[in-house]
Amino acid sequence: MPLAADSFSSLSAKPPVVMQRTYIFPKAVKSLSATVTAQGISTKNVVAVLEGGQAAMMSRRLLEPRRPNGAPSKVEMEEQLMQCVHAPTHFSNVLAP
Repeated sequence: MPLAADSFSSLSAKPPVVMQRTYIFPKAVKSLSATVTAQGISTKNVVAVLEGGQAAMMSRRLLEPRRPNGAPSKVEMEEQLMQCVHAPTHFSNVLAP
């Protein structure tokens, strides 16, 4: 029989920490896809096809939901997690049709 200190009760536990990430894109997006390479060793990017026929590409690291709100710890830096800041609203790498 477990001791009282070893048992868990949801009635006395700390409430969970709810984290959410919401992304607002400045243009209408028709389609999203991720880049793929033959060997799978390069960094992944997200490609968005916009309503006007343009294609915008951004690093997947910008969309990582585990990004820390403050300065990243040593472990988070080893995982290449960037500090959570607002995603850019102007993309210099947009291709026109």
